[in-house]
Amino acid sequence: MADTPSTCRRRFRDTDLDQLPVSARDRRPNGVPSPRKITSWIVRPRETLTESQEERLLEVRLACPDIPHACDLARTFADLVRHQLGRLLLEWIRQAEH
Repeated sequence: MADTPSTCRRRFRDTDLDQLPVSARDRRPNGVPSPRKITSWIVRPRETLTESQEERLLEVRLACPDIPHACDLARTFADLVRHQLGRLLLEWIRQAEH
């Protein structure tokens, strides 16, 4: 059974809250990064991520069992688009369906 969003949020460190502005603390319990932030970490080329961003992305990937597969698919799709590899799209679709 997959974790619920609240279970995933509990896996993030409480100390991350101290780094957020007060208004963001109300919206992001337990220091969970925004979906927009996580998406930017996934679709950007890995070599452009800072060590801190890599660590946070790893935390996100480990927080819920479904996230690593979705992350890998999104990253692969971003690479297909970035490098104009449309000929590989059908193979990507097959992987996404399973």
